[in-house]
Amino acid sequence: MHAQATIALDDSHSRITRWVFTEPGERTGPHTHEFEYVVVPITGGALSVVDTQGTTTELVQTAGVPYRGRAGTSHDVVNASGGRLVFIEVELTSI
Repeated sequence: MHAQATIALDDSHSRITRWVFTEPGERTGPHTHEFEYVVVPITGGALSVVDTQGTTTELVQTAGVPYRGRAGTSHDVVNASGGRLVFIEVELTSI
């Protein structure tokens, strides 16, 4: 089960994606971030982040509290909440 990704903007400066996980266990699928990025949680909730070596890290998002990610990060993000989870990902394609 994959989360729904909707690209809101994709230009020479940034790519903004809205991620919606409707059920526990939905995932982004394995991916590598090409650019530096900022995540803005909309609902907040728990995620399991699985790196390329299979190591899982638990992450709790707080609604409205952004955090930064680094280019080159490779992982799969899984909804570990009891229900719906939404966040906005802003990739900085030119900095």
